[in-house]
Amino acid sequence: MLVDARTYQLYPSRMAGYLADYPRLGLPVQRRHGGWLPGCFTTISGVLNQAVHYWHYDEAGERETVRKAFTGDPDWAKYAATNPGRFVRQDTQLLVPVPFLPLGNEPLPVHIAPGIYEERSYHLRATAAEYVDVFRNTSLAMLRNSGVDVLGLFTADTGALSRIVHVWRWNASTNACG
Repeated sequence: MLVDARTYQLYPSRMAGYLADYPRLGLPVQRRHGGWLPGCFTTISGVLNQAVHYWHYDEAGERETVRKAFTGDPDWAKYAATNPGRFVRQDTQLLVPVPFLPLGNEPLPVHIAPGIYEERSYHLRATAAEYVDVFRNTSLAMLRNSGVDVLGLFTADTGALSRIVHVWRWNASTNACG
């Protein structure tokens, strides 16, 4: 499994238009060509005015095939024409899940439950494998016992190496700021 985590930084005055146009014009084209977007979020802390997409692919070849198909679709060109002046920048990370979490090599959950989703990225001094072992043996049970749904722990497959990305969901009764 591979997660293509795409972060779009928008100009503040352009977010509402993006949130109206993307699900109406862009997402249907991507889905028509096999794209599966199990998670799409906007930020409420840290860097604001971001849309974060988590695309699921079984492997890198599928990602390449799907992206080539939808970017060649005339309807995608119509959607892309709505975007000039919206984006400050885009960042893309290809993430590989660690095998011991619920995601493991399974598809991402189809239903996104209510709550606040948090993504944390760490640049490590240790190797990713060393960090994963410590997390599995110490932090995972503590987080689960405190009511946090740990959705994924990923190692980065592109960009800066020795980087870990956590994704978890805080339910309504859990303090997400702690």
